[in-house]
Amino acid sequence: MKIEIINNFKKREKQIFWAICTHYIFLFLCIITFNRSALSETPLYVPLTITNQLDIDRIHEPVTTGIPLPMDLNVTDTRNLKVTSSDGLTASHVQFKVLSRWGELSDKTKPIRWVLVDFRADVPAKGKAIYYLTMVESGAENVLRKVNELEGIFVSEDVEKIIVDTGPMKFTIAKDKFNLFDQVIIKDSNSALEKEVVSSSLENGIRINKGEMIYRSSLNQPDSVSIEEKGPLRAVIHIRGKYQNEEGDYFVGGDARQKPNKNGGPKAEGHPLEYNVRIHAYKDKNYVKVFYTLENNGNGWGDYYPSNDAFIDGLYLDLTTNLKEPISFVSQSVTDNLSHSDALNLLQTHSVNSKHDESKNFSYDVIKNGKPLFKGERSEGWIDVSDGNLGVTVGVKHFWQNYPKSIEINGNGISLGLLPDYEQMPEKGHYSEGNFYFSGGWHKTHEVLYYFHDAEKVNAEVEKIINSFKTPLVALAPGTWYADTKAWSLVAPRINNDDSRKYLQHYGMLKDTRLSTESDPVKIQREAIERYERMNQIMIDPDISEDNIDLEKIRESRGSFRNIKGKGWVDYFDEEYYGWEDFGDLVWRWNQGGQHSALHYDWPYIMWLQMIRSGDTKYFEIAEEMTRHSVDMDQIHTETTGLSSRINGLWWSEDIKGHHKSPKGYALIVSHTWNGGYTLGYLLTGNQRYLEAARRSAKVGRNFWFQKMGVGKKSVIYDQTRSQGWSILMLVNLYKITGDIKLLKDAMTIFTNSLLYMEQLSDLPGSNGEGYITLTQPDYKGKVVVTFATYHLEPLCELHYEAKRAGLDVKGLEGFMVRSLNWLKDYAYVGGDRRGDGKYSALTISYSTDPNEPSKNQGGTIAHNIHVAGAFGYGYLMLRKSNPTLAKSYLDFARHLFRDLMFYTQAVSSMTKNDYFNPNIRAPIKYLYFTSATKEMGYIGRGGQFYLNAEYKLQKGEDDDLQIEFDSPFQNPELVWLPQGTDLTKHSMGPFTVRIRLEGTNNKGNISMIPRIRYFIGTGSGYGYFDMIHEGEDLWIFNIPDPNWNRYRSKNLHYQVKVFDDEGNVIKKSNWQKELIDSFVKKDN
Repeated sequence: MKIEIINNFKKREKQIFWAICTHYIFLFLCIITFNRSALSETPLYVPLTITNQLDIDRIHEPVTTGIPLPMDLNVTDTRNLKVTSSDGLTASHVQFKVLSRWGELSDKTKPIRWVLVDFRADVPAKGKAIYYLTMVESGAENVLRKVNELEGIFVSEDVEKIIVDTGPMKFTIAKDKFNLFDQVIIKDSNSALEKEVVSSSLENGIRINKGEMIYRSSLNQPDSVSIEEKGPLRAVIHIRGKYQNEEGDYFVGGDARQKPNKNGGPKAEGHPLEYNVRIHAYKDKNYVKVFYTLENNGNGWGDYYPSNDAFIDGLYLDLTTNLKEPISFVSQSVTDNLSHSDALNLLQTHSVNSKHDESKNFSYDVIKNGKPLFKGERSEGWIDVSDGNLGVTVGVKHFWQNYPKSIEINGNGISLGLLPDYEQMPEKGHYSEGNFYFSGGWHKTHEVLYYFHDAEKVNAEVEKIINSFKTPLVALAPGTWYADTKAWSLVAPRINNDDSRKYLQHYGMLKDTRLSTESDPVKIQREAIERYERMNQIMIDPDISEDNIDLEKIRESRGSFRNIKGKGWVDYFDEEYYGWEDFGDLVWRWNQGGQHSALHYDWPYIMWLQMIRSGDTKYFEIAEEMTRHSVDMDQIHTETTGLSSRINGLWWSEDIKGHHKSPKGYALIVSHTWNGGYTLGYLLTGNQRYLEAARRSAKVGRNFWFQKMGVGKKSVIYDQTRSQGWSILMLVNLYKITGDIKLLKDAMTIFTNSLLYMEQLSDLPGSNGEGYITLTQPDYKGKVVVTFATYHLEPLCELHYEAKRAGLDVKGLEGFMVRSLNWLKDYAYVGGDRRGDGKYSALTISYSTDPNEPSKNQGGTIAHNIHVAGAFGYGYLMLRKSNPTLAKSYLDFARHLFRDLMFYTQAVSSMTKNDYFNPNIRAPIKYLYFTSATKEMGYIGRGGQFYLNAEYKLQKGEDDDLQIEFDSPFQNPELVWLPQGTDLTKHSMGPFTVRIRLEGTNNKGNISMIPRIRYFIGTGSGYGYFDMIHEGEDLWIFNIPDPNWNRYRSKNLHYQVKVFDDEGNVIKKSNWQKELIDSFVKKDN
C-alpha cells in the first residue's frame, strides 16, 4: 500500500506546479520582508554565526544545528519559527525538528526546549555569515509552511521500496535487500532528461570477506527500512539488517574468543553481526551522506559467558555504476584513464618508523594492474570516476586517520575498503585468525559521501564538494544564549568574544568583556577565570599553550614531547592516537606504558560544552571525533540474553590495555560510565546514534541500582558514591531530552535510598547526618576518600535543579547538600592561609580525610577543587536570598577553591597545609603530562560550571529564581567564635569558658537548635558532646571543667561545636579549635 505518490507529473503539470510555487514565494516575501530594526524588537532574536574555514565560497550549503529556547518564551509549534539572513530576508526553506520540550517530549502543548534547525547558508571563503532564528509574524505561518512543503524533498514509500527525489537526483532503497542504492538517477537542470547512474544489483551493498567466504547485505532482507526524517530540506532513510552468504548462513561472531579457561569456556556465542545505515539526502543536491555502522551486539566480556569476538578479513561498501569505458579517474594527486579490464587500488597504511613523528609513519600507494602509479603519505580519501556522460565521486571522512583504508576500482565497480583485505600479518587467535579483530560489544561507524553528477562537473567542483563534506558548516548561537535559556544546565559563557559581546550589548546586559572584571571586589579572580579559559583552549589552539602543544601535536608525536630543555625526547606514551580502533581516544598513564583512557570523565561532553560556551567551532571537529569513537568503541553494546541488562551501555574500563576485553572482568563498573557527551551532542546535532547511546547508558545505570542493588525496594549501602553520582547524572541528562518525570524520580530514589540513607547511619559508612560518607574497605576504613566526597556533588546539583523545576520534593536533597558543603568547608579542607612572612598554603583536601582525627588531615589534593567549587557555586545560587550570610561564605569558598586550582596546579610539588610558598607563582598553562593528565584536565573541562554561572549572574545583575525555602531544621546558622575565658598560656585555674554566637537564627535564638561541644586534650579521645547553655538572644556558652591545666602544659586543648536540630541531625559543625597549654614552667615549683 502506497503511503505517498510523487514525481508523476506530466510536463504540463510540472509547469503549473512551478508557476504556483513562484506565486507563493513572491507573495510570501511581500508579506514578511521587514527591516533589521523590526527584527531586533521581536521576542526571539538569536544570531547564528557560521565560520567558513575553507578558502572557497560556500553557496546554498546545508547547515544543521540544535538551538535551545527559553521556557518562558512558550514556543510550542515550530511553525512559529523561521530563519533569516543578515539582510533581514527570510530564508525560504527551513526545516525544524523538536528535540526536547519543557515537559514530556510527546506533549505538544509544552514549550520547546531544544529545536533542530536545518537551513541553507551562503558563507564567503575564510569568512563568516550571521543568520537569525526568530519568530514568524502572526498570520504568515501557513504561507511559510506551504512554500516549504511544495518545494521540499519528495519521499515516497510502498511495500517494495522507498524513493527519494532531491530535485537533481532520485534514488531508490529496496526493502527486500540492502544493496546500498537499488537505483540512482540524475537529472539535467530542467529535469527533462534522466540518466541512470546505478542499476539494481546484488553485487552492490556491504560485503564482508571471511577467508574464501563472502557475506553480503544484499543477500538478506533487512530487518527494517524506514523513513526516519522527512522535511523540506533533508530526508533520512534508516536501514538495519544482517550479513548473509549464498548458502543462507549469517556472519556470526565467536571465532576470535580467547583461550579456554580451566572450565573450557568461553563457548562461541554465534550472534549475527549487523549493519546500521542512515542515508541523508538534501534538497537540490545530487549527493548523499551514508553513515554506516558495523555492529557486534554480542558479548565481549568475561570468560564465563559465550563470547562473540570475531575475526574479519575485509569490510567493503560495493557500488557498481553504469559508466562506459574509457573511464577517467581523478584523485588527490593522480589522474588516469581506465578500461573495464583495469584494476586500480588506492591503499592507505601505517607502520611505526618513528616513535615521535607520525608524518614518517603513514603511506599510501596507488596501484594499477599490480604496478605502482603513485606513492604518498596521507590520502584525503576520495576518488572521482566519469565517462564523459556520467560521473561518481566517493569520499570517506577521516580516511587516513582511521587507517587502514582503500578505494578500489574494478571495471565499473567502486569498492570502499573500510577494513581492506590486503596482504598483511593476520592476527592469530586460539581458534582462528583474521586480518581484523572485532570484539563483541563493539561498533564502528564510517561517514561516506556519494556524489552523482554528469560530465559537466570539473575537477574543481568535485574537490569543492569533498572539502565541504570533510569540513561541514556549523552554526552556533552566542555562548550567552545557551547560558540564558538554561535549557542545558546552569552554565557560563566565555563572553570575551565578539559574538557574545554583540548579544549582551543588544539586550543592554554587557558591563564588561569578562565574567569577573576589575570592578569585582575579588580582582584576582579575573586572572583565575582567564587561566581556566586558556586551559580549556589547549586542545584546539597551540598558541594558547605555553609549550605550543595541542591535541594535534600530541597525536602527531604519539604522546612524546621534547623535554624541558628542548633536547631529546621524553617517551611518555608511544601509543596509537590514529587507526580505526583508536582515532578519537586519548592516552593516559604514561608511567604504566600508556593506556587508552576510554575518554573517561566524558571528554566528548567537555568538547561540546566548551564549544557552546566559547562559540568556537574548532571544538566541533574534536567533539565529533571523540563522540563517535566513544559511541562505537568505548560504550559496550550487548543485546544477548542474560547480559544486556547488566552491561549494555556501560563503558569499557580506562585500565584495559589492548583491544581484547573479554578477560577483563573489572571493566563492568557503572562508576566509569557517562552520557553527557551523547546527550548534549544529540541536542546540538540531532545525531540519532548519540541519542541511542544516551539511552543505553542511562538505562544500564538505572538497571544497576534498581535490578542488581534493589534500590527501589530497600536501602542500599554502596560506598563508591561516584557510582550513585554518575548514574543520577545520566538519568538527569536523558530527562533533558525526553522530559520523562520518571527519570527524575528514579534519580531521587537512588539518592534517597542510598546516599542519604548512608549519610544518616550512625555506624560505618555513615556519619550520623554530618554530611559525609566513609569507606568500609580495610585500607580506608572509616575515612572519607576525596573521590567519593566530591564526584557526586555536581550531579546532585543537576538533580536538584531539574527536580525543583519539575515540582518534586527536594527538601531531603537540599539538607544533604548543605550538610555536605558545610563539612567540606569547615572540616575537610585545610590550608588557604598566609604565614607572617607572606608565604601561602594552598586550599586543598587530603586524599583520605579522617573525620575524627583532624590532626591527620594534611591536605595535598587540589585537582578536585573544581568539582567542589561548582557545588559551592550552586549552593550560593540556592541560598543567596534565604540565607545570604551562608550563601556569601559559599561563594567566597568557591572562589578560593577555584583560584588556588587555577594558580597552583603543577606549580609546586607538594601542597599540604604545612607547605608554604610564594603566592605569586603560577603554574604553566599547558597539557598536563603526569599520570592522570586526562583525568585532571577532564575535571577542569567539565567541572565548575555552577560556580562560573554564579559569577556570570553577578556580572549581569540577574536575580535567579532558584531559592530554597528552608524549614526550621535546615536554617543552618552561622557559628561565630567569641573571646574565650581563661588564658591557658598563663598559670591558670578554673574552667575554660567557650562562647559562641549563632547568626541567622530568630530573635529568640531558635531554641530548636542545640549547640553541643566536644573536647579533648593532647592526643586523647573526646569526652562526648555536652549541651551548651543558652544565655539569651543568639549567645551560647560552655565551661570546660578545670582538669588541672598545669598537668597538661605544652599540650593542646581541642574543642569543636556542632549544632543539632530537635531531631538530632547535625546541621552545622565548626572547625576544631586549638588552645596551647604552656607557660607554666616558672610558676610550677
